[in-house]
Amino acid sequence: MAVVSALPRADRSARRAAIVDGLLSALLLAILVYLKATIAVAACAVIGLGGLMIRQRSETVTFLTVAVVGTAALVLGFGYSTGIFEPYVTDLLRAAQAQGGRAGDAIMLGYILSADFLLVCLIALGTAQLAQRQVTVRPALFLLGLIGATFLLVVQNHPANEVPMVPVLGMIAYLLFRGSGDELPSPRSNLWHAALLAGITFLFVRPIVPELRSLLHEITAPAGAGADVDWLKDTPLRDLRLGAMPNPMRDRRQCKRGDAGSEMSNDREYLSVHHDGVQLLERHGAAQARVLSLTWTDPFPTLVGHHPTEHEVSWWDPGRSFSDRIHPAPDTLLSEVDFVLVPKFNWGWFNRSPEAMLQIYGPAIRRDFRPIERTGCWELWKRSRPAAVSR
Repeated sequence: MAVVSALPRADRSARRAAIVDGLLSALLLAILVYLKATIAVAACAVIGLGGLMIRQRSETVTFLTVAVVGTAALVLGFGYSTGIFEPYVTDLLRAAQAQGGRAGDAIMLGYILSADFLLVCLIALGTAQLAQRQVTVRPALFLLGLIGATFLLVVQNHPANEVPMVPVLGMIAYLLFRGSGDELPSPRSNLWHAALLAGITFLFVRPIVPELRSLLHEITAPAGAGADVDWLKDTPLRDLRLGAMPNPMRDRRQCKRGDAGSEMSNDREYLSVHHDGVQLLERHGAAQARVLSLTWTDPFPTLVGHHPTEHEVSWWDPGRSFSDRIHPAPDTLLSEVDFVLVPKFNWGWFNRSPEAMLQIYGPAIRRDFRPIERTGCWELWKRSRPAAVSR
């Protein structure tokens, strides 16, 4: 945005500019739809509000028409040509239906993000003051509308500063009120503009610093080795590099002696749990069968190369991607399943998923499957009667 704002204006007609901008917006939205739908919704708010409130009335209809039609064409064309449109939309609709009120998250996030939104507003007011511009209704409403859309987006996603819209808002606020740029800035105004840009930089950099620190650690840390890592060489994840770290679970031999009381503490322990599951499947000839794992996400199709279970949701997050009311029907989900893996290890926060799944699917599993082996980490159930729904 900073580079685009610094470029000279193109010498072209308003209608042509609206068409080109609409096509570029359509491409952006279509990409975001398949990356993460909630981010695409926020981008729709930015583009829609911008088209309605910033552009001249004569350009607005052309811009929004091209953007909407272009987005629909790209989303449908890509979705149907790859076959992912229908399952993707099904997942989205189920997640939308499963999510109830999130008033608690909204209150907490309102408190957490209040300082960020205040800084965005101060950047806007400070820029307008330096440019000797009045804060008129249209740009002010535009900014407040974007703040509202951002807040709703963050509430829907996670109660944390994981959504990049707040720093983008800071940049939009600066560009929105900075004036024409024709006036000659004074040294004092340059100093204040530097301070405002420092505020925007702070908003961008703050959430990135922990990620960069973690990435640097992973690059420089020695690689892990040993049986609890080397088994990945026989899987599609053979190029996965794991840092050297202790494996408390291996030292406790929890998966061997059935002591499942302690929570997993790092990635190496997490891999050991899944290695135990892979070995369990291989002992019972289930590596190429349809296996359903009652976990937040199911890595076993990748690890052992079997077909994923049909009718699964992308991730099993209670209250977000499924609920006790909105979920795949038990007979439908289990119709093509030969084995069920029930986790017995302490997954910490992720225990919510198997607990909720067992409440919904436990009766059907106990009716159609029987337990055949249990380790400290998993219990394996094998189908004992034909599926209620034909394959």
